[in-house]
Amino acid sequence: MIPIFFPMLLSESTGTELLIWMVSEINNVRNQKQWSRMRKITLNPKTIENYTEQHKKILNAIKARAPETAALLMKEHLENVRSSLTASTLF
Repeated sequence: MIPIFFPMLLSESTGTELLIWMVSEINNVRNQKQWSRMRKITLNPKTIENYTEQHKKILNAIKARAPETAALLMKEHLENVRSSLTASTLF
């Protein structure tokens, strides 16, 4: 369940209301039909494993107090997710 809850837990840990609200709004979009369709197309055990590994690396960078590394890893992760979801629109 890390891929689903990680962004919300991460945003809540910051205590930044704007970030918490933004992630909450993204989660609201995830409940829509089109998102569910894309998720069914793109999510498989290998993708989930990949996302989980990315989340672990981000968390480890945060724990190591390496914000630049965490930001870079998050950027890479979001690009991977975007690329995966964009590819799903081709089906």
